[in-house]
Order: sequence, then structure tokens, then C-alpha cells
Amino acid sequence: MTLHLSHLKNHLLLLLSLLLIASHSHAWEQTIHDTKITWNQKDITIHQGKKLLFSAHNFAQHYFETHYSEHLITTDQESCEYEHQFQLLSIVGDLVSRQETEYLGCEQAAHPSINTTFTAFRLTQPDHPISLTDYFPEPDLLSALLADPVIQTALAKTELPTPPGSLAELAQTLNTVYLETVPSESDNQDTCFYQLTENFLTQFAFHRLHKDQVAVRVALPPAVGACRATYAQLELLLPLPASLKTALIQADSGKTGFLMQKVPVKSPIKIQFSTSNYKLQEATGLRVTTVDQVRVRTAPHLEATTLERLAMGTLLKTLARTRQPTKIAETNDYWFLVEIQPNQKGWVFGGLTQLVGQNLHNLDAAPTHTILKDNVHLRSAPHLQSEILDKLRKNTQVKELTHSEQILGEYDWYLVRLETGKVGWVYGKFIQSQQDPVTKNRYQTQNVTLEWQDNDLVAFDLQQQPLFSAQTWARQLFEEKVALRQTACEHTHLLTPLSFVGTLLSLKSQIHQHCQDQTAPVLTHQWITLDLTKPQQPQQLTELFAEKDLLQGLLADPILVRALNTFAQKNAVTLPKFNNLDSLHQFLLHNDIKVIIGECAYALSLDPKDPQSLLTQFAFHHLKNQQVAVRMNLIPAHWCQQSQAQLGIYLNYPASLNTSFQQAANGAAGFLMNSLNKSQGQKSTLRFHLTAQSDDSDEEISTALPISPKPIDITKKLRIVTASQVNVRTGTNLQATVIAKLALGSLVEEVSLQEGWCQVALEDGQLGWLISGLTLPFENDKKADIYLKLTRQQLDKNLTFSQLTDVGEFLARIRPQILADDPKIAAELAFAYLKILQRGAAMIEQLPQEKRLTAPYLSWLDQQKDNLYFDETVGRLLVRYQLIWELHDQYYPIPITDQIAWLSTETLNWACQSHIPCYLAELEATLGKYLKFHPKGAYADQALAQLGQYISELMQVKTEVSAMLTSEEKQEIARLVGVLKATLEKVGVPEAKLVFDQLDSLSSLLN
Repeated sequence: MTLHLSHLKNHLLLLLSLLLIASHSHAWEQTIHDTKITWNQKDITIHQGKKLLFSAHNFAQHYFETHYSEHLITTDQESCEYEHQFQLLSIVGDLVSRQETEYLGCEQAAHPSINTTFTAFRLTQPDHPISLTDYFPEPDLLSALLADPVIQTALAKTELPTPPGSLAELAQTLNTVYLETVPSESDNQDTCFYQLTENFLTQFAFHRLHKDQVAVRVALPPAVGACRATYAQLELLLPLPASLKTALIQADSGKTGFLMQKVPVKSPIKIQFSTSNYKLQEATGLRVTTVDQVRVRTAPHLEATTLERLAMGTLLKTLARTRQPTKIAETNDYWFLVEIQPNQKGWVFGGLTQLVGQNLHNLDAAPTHTILKDNVHLRSAPHLQSEILDKLRKNTQVKELTHSEQILGEYDWYLVRLETGKVGWVYGKFIQSQQDPVTKNRYQTQNVTLEWQDNDLVAFDLQQQPLFSAQTWARQLFEEKVALRQTACEHTHLLTPLSFVGTLLSLKSQIHQHCQDQTAPVLTHQWITLDLTKPQQPQQLTELFAEKDLLQGLLADPILVRALNTFAQKNAVTLPKFNNLDSLHQFLLHNDIKVIIGECAYALSLDPKDPQSLLTQFAFHHLKNQQVAVRMNLIPAHWCQQSQAQLGIYLNYPASLNTSFQQAANGAAGFLMNSLNKSQGQKSTLRFHLTAQSDDSDEEISTALPISPKPIDITKKLRIVTASQVNVRTGTNLQATVIAKLALGSLVEEVSLQEGWCQVALEDGQLGWLISGLTLPFENDKKADIYLKLTRQQLDKNLTFSQLTDVGEFLARIRPQILADDPKIAAELAFAYLKILQRGAAMIEQLPQEKRLTAPYLSWLDQQKDNLYFDETVGRLLVRYQLIWELHDQYYPIPITDQIAWLSTETLNWACQSHIPCYLAELEATLGKYLKFHPKGAYADQALAQLGQYISELMQVKTEVSAMLTSEEKQEIARLVGVLKATLEKVGVPEAKLVFDQLDSLSSLLN
């Protein structure tokens, strides 16, 4: 048979074309903007130079490890088969769209799970999805969607009077409406139901060009289980955007990239794994957590369940790690499978740990240390709350593996290995120091040598016998006042020398103390003078100087004189003649006279028995004309704890101290406040951090580091949460998994902003998304104003009980931060807390009795038992009277104390009934006390009106009631009437005169 040449040519061309098609269906490669894309049967990769930006195989492997690792580490888990398919859909310029199909089949599952998605991203940022809204105007997108018949059918079900006016409104409208259509690839063409997800505009690919439009396909996931193995697509015809026009034309021609209609590789790549034979990457060694509250999770990703939280410095045995690192915040590291207990495993992010096994392999080179005493605790972490692994004997030799400087930024804990191989932490105080303490400086007077040593100030007598140690003294003070408490406490004590004259050492003592049974830290700032030959008791000025000189010096001080004159002018009285210190003290105490400097009030006590008396709060400043200038420390009100002020008086020093003062003044022996070298003064501040815990009574008191979570870095860009229980999600849609809930006022680090969402980094390293409208930018130097703004916003809302308690917890948490920053704001926030208590009590009062005894109301009432009480006479929960006036006195005379004082009038006790002395006492303690402090206050008119009304009611008392009064009761009535009349005289308005006359009439009626 003859074969014509023309036929042969046609057959060869056909064969060649088939070969070309076959080759195209298995491999494709192209370089776009210096970025190379390779697509073959095994993988899809994107390289920029030698840097691998994306690998479908690595992506699938990492996803498998992170989401199905529970099946890998637990032997009794069922076997599962996993397959991940990838296919590129379109490449337009640097925009890439891919299709992924995940398949998971487990032995005991009812059916396999299948999920298909589209993802659009930039070539150089494959981990960051992009949206159609980045390239097309919203009106064009909305118009195209509303023109789609599937969308039109779904909207018809909603019976809306008008179509949605925005993409957000459309998404919200169709959020609960199923879309009816057939699967994109279906043989039987049966109808399935799909849904429009909140992030549907990121699931797209470019399909084809049609005149001056581009057809864009948007993927729809199935809404019901029956269609779980299918997916559908919407096709939107959109005008060609100018920014993509050239790239779309080139992709359509195949010159650069391609469109869905002309995909060069027809078959997707398939990547398969099985839990029955998959092996994790081997990793061994010892790791230690470098921050507090490190989460151990069931799987190596942030959405996994938390098994346990580990303290800073916890040792972990490493078993394996993921094959691919994960980037969390700015840290790119592996997840490590660790053993947290025998036969219990979990995953820890490597960026929160540090490898400490290097010295395990070279112990000869590791430093050797010696334990200095018996029963030194070997611990699982570098703090006193950690587990005790062993108790070490004196002279035990240990090898140092790492030092806490690498973990905590300090030098006080050591990770050591015993000869037995056991590893743990030892506090540095109980390990032989590498260097002997270095003498920093020394002052010697006639009888005493004062020497600065390493974090100590030590005094010796002439025979070099120790008289005093600041470290020992601070420890004893701590043990007396703190360590005996039945609770855990942290106590930081700063001691700074002020003057050293003869044997007299004056110190500035600053203490920051926080115990578990305290709602806020306690700050104290005092001065103390000790006679180093007998340092058990503080020295008093009356033991050194004549009383008449002290009285004369005090009455010459301009600050004290101004306080006395202000009182006299305000109350229109003449100051008495003070004959001695006690008469001055009684006058100051009886009239509650305080020194007002700026916004702070300072107490004035001259009681020799008061540890805060001015007579013990002193130091010697300088000499002038044979006199010594004595500085006397003023004790601030609670809300100004960190503020400092002093009185200054000149005193004739006795002949016995003449030489000592002269030597201290010229630096020959000792020093005065103004002669102590400033640089030396800075060096000489001693810091002691002491801790006590209720569950470890045999623990040596140590100068350990504060035990607290890792603080927020205020140098980074922060946001503050402005609502209660705000969800942090894995993505920018309301269907994304919730990984955390943030309380009102939480601070988070801002990572990025995207279309109404904010990506944040949490304290434990997690990244997540929250709605940006539920936050505000936060600047640490403006925190007081920000806290105030947030508090006012909350108080203006109609809060639920849960939200109300969140606001209360927020206010209790932040108040210590701003006590000294801005007293006016601190005062308003403190008052806001009282109003929260008041509103919470009102909410509970409206509940049925049986509901009040359920959570959360009963627990809240139990927490507030010291702040609230139930007044049976009025049947109401009220804020305690003492709490209100304590707060008032702390902040007086800041203007808001007017409102605080007025709140006390609600506590007027009606249980007095007809007992007139009781009733008058209540009026004097509420309305009368308000008018005493705020005679021109905002509520003065209202207070006068109420006071007049109540006294009128008393005047209706029958004569037989007055006849029943005892002489003592009549005397008490006369005293109370006198107090109220004295108060009314200060108010100075006609209404006050009317009430004054009513009181006169009441007195006449009862006599």
C-alpha cells in the first residue's frame, strides 16, 4: 500500500503537536520580574534568585505536620491519609492565583473531608492573600455581583426592599443565605448549596478577556455536607483596570503568565502523606524557656489547644521538631516537640526557648561552682515558685551550663549540672562568687567606719566589729513585716544614704511591695536616722536638739506657715500661741491640716510614737552661721506616693556634735546631704528584692528577681483594647478561629492594619487579627489621658453586668500605674471605680432574690464585701461610707472630691427612726461633712435644701419624745447642733442662714 507524502507530513505534525501538549501538561517554567516559577509533576516553586519563596510540597508538608501532628506523636491515634493538590489558575503580572484541594481520610471517620479553595497572592509575598478590592473599584465589583443570577436568586429570598449598597452590606446580607448552583465540575449537574464567605473577594482567579472586560472567577465553598466534595464559581465581568490592562493582555496571549482559560498544565500536582509512616525531624538536647507563660500546645500552630503554661527558665527535653520553620511576629523558628512530664508530650515554639545543651557535650570547659550552704534548692526554673528538684549539700561541686544573664538580663540564677547528671537552677547567692566583693568607698568618723560594699552598706566599730549592715537590716525589716504574712509577696527596698554625722546615719527608704492578698502594690517613701551604735530604734530630733529650738524652727518654715495661715483665713480664726511641740501637734491633728504642694497633700505629724513623724523623718543638709539646716521629709497622701517634699529648718547644734558636723561638712569624716559626691550618691543606692511565699516556708529569703510576666515593650507601636472580651482571630473574617479573648484595656503590639482589621502580636508571641475599631492607638507617655478617655466612654454606655465588672477590673489594674503621673486623672479614675460599684449594686438589686445567689452575681458580691453593704432600712446595697471618705481625703482638694463627698450622702442611715442624737449624727457625717469640705461645691444648694428638710422633720417630734432624752443625749445633741451651725457659718449664703435658724429652733424645742 502506498503512503502519500502529504499524509505522512500530516501524521508527523499531529504526533508533534500531541507530544508538545503532553509536555505542556506536565511542566511549565517562566521568569517574571526576576522571579522564576517552575511547575512540574512533583512541585510548584517560586524562586527569587537563589531564595525559595514558595514550594507547594513544603507548604503541604508544613500544613500536615502542624494540623495533624497529634496523630504523629500519640501512638493510640487512628491512622490518617492526607493529600494536598495544587494547581495554578492564572498568573497576571506579579499576581498569582492557585487552587488547593485538601483531602483527609481517617480510619474511624464516617467519611473523608475535602476542601477546595482559591488563593490570590503576589509572587514575592505568597503568604499574604490579596483582594479584588485592591485592583477594582467597589462600585464595579458590587454591580457585577448584583448582576450575577446566583446572587440575584439569593437576594430574592431575603425580601430586601432595596439591593445592598456596599460590599460589606452584601456580605452581611448573604452571610446566612445559601447560594443555589451546580458544582463547577460536576457530571450529574445536581444542585448544591454554597455560601459567600466574608473573605470571598480574596478567593479569585482571572479566567478570560471579553472585549474591554475581564472575567474573574470567585470560588464558593459548600454550605452543606452533601456537597462537601464540590465547589462552585461565580463569574464576574469587570472593566479592565488600567493598572492591570497590559499584564492581562500579555497573560491572555501566553507571553507572560496565563489565564484560567489557557492553563498550561492540565493536571494538578498531588502531595500525599500518611500518619502511619511519617517521621518528624529528629531533634535532641535540652532547651529552656526564655519568657514567662510559655504555652505547650497539642500541635505546632497557634490555633492548637494549650496543654500547659510554663514559667520562665523551665527545662525541656527535646524529642523532635517540625521540618519547616514558622514565622511568628518577627521571629522565624521551628516548633519543638518536648516532654513536659513522663509520657506527656507537647509542642513549644522555639523562639520562646533557648538551647542550653552546648555545655552538656563539653563539661570540662564549663565553669565549676561550689554550693555555699546546706539544703540549697535545685529548681526547675529561676524563681521561687518553681518546683524543687533537689536539695544540695554544702561544698557540692556543680557545672554551670548557662547563666541567667542570657535569659533574664540579670546575673543572679545559674543553670547547673550535678555529677549525677541532674540539671536545674540555683540562686547565685548560694554559689561561690567568682570575685570577692569590691570595696566601693569608705567614710570614717571618730567611732565608726562606714563602707560601701557590693550591694551593701556596712558599719564597723574601732575594732572592726560589724555594727550595721543595710542588707541585713532590710532583710530583718522584711521578715518582721512581710515574711510572716500567709501569702506570697514581692518586696523591693531601695536605700540611699543622705547624711553621716558622728554615729548618725540618715537613709532614704523606698519600698515597693505587692502581695497576693493586695489589690494593688503598696509604695512607701520614708527617711530614717539610725545611731549605728544602737541601730535597733530610729533616732528622734528631740533626742538631739532642744524642744524650743525645734518649735521655733518649725514655725519659721514658710511651707508650714502657709498651711497654718491658709487654715486661719479659710475658717476666720486666730491662730493660738503654741507653747510646745505637743500643742502644735494637737492643733494640726484636730483640724486635719495638711501641706498642699501642687496637686499633692502631705501629712503633718509631730507624735513621737508615730513612725512617720517629722521628728524621725530627717537628715542633715548643710551648715550656716553655727547652725545646721535640717531637712524633714513630708509623707504624701496615698495617691501621691512617689512625690517628694521637705520642710527645712535651721537648728543650733549642741556642743557635743560640733566637731562631727564640721568634719561632715568638709568631708573629713562623714558627709552632709549637700556635700555627698553626686556620682557616689548615685552609686550608693542599694536595691534589695525580697520574696516570700506561703507554700514554701523552708525557703531561704532571697534577693531574687521579680516574678512577673514579660512586660509589653512600650517602645513598639501599641494599641489598647476598648471593649470587653474582644476576639483575636486567625484571619480577617468573623468565621476565623478565635485564638484569644482580650479584656478591656489590654495592650497589644500592632503589626499591620487591613480594611477594618488590625493584626496584633500577643504577649505569648501569637499573631492574630481583631477588629481595629475595638482598639485605640496607645502611647505610654499619654497613658493617663488614654485611660481616662476609655473610662469615660465605658461609663457613658449602657453596660451589661459582665462588661461592668470588666471595667472595674480594668480600673483596679491601671490605677497604680498613674498614681504619681497625673493626680487629677488618678482621682477621676478612682471615683469611676466607686461609680462602677454603685452601678453593679443597682443591677443586682433589680434581680429576683434567687438569681442574686447565682454566678456571676454572688461571686462579685463576695469580692466586694469590703466595699459594699446592704442597708436594711432602705433595702439597698450601698458603697461603704468609710471607703468614700478615705478616697476623698486621699485626693482633697482636687475638684472631683466634690463629687466623691456628695456620693457619701446616699449612705444616710434611716435606721435612727426617732432617735434624735443618732439622726443628727448621720446628718453631720453626710450632708454636714460635705458642706464642711465643699461650702461652695456644685451640690451645696442641694445639700442645704435636704438638710433643712430633714431638720424640719425632726422639729415635728412630739414633746414626749424630747422628755425621754437623757442628759447625756441632750449634751450630744447640743454638740452636734454646734458642729452643724459652725459648718453653716462657712457656707455664707441666705439658705444657710435659714437652716441655721432651724437648728436654733430645734435646740429650743428640746431644752
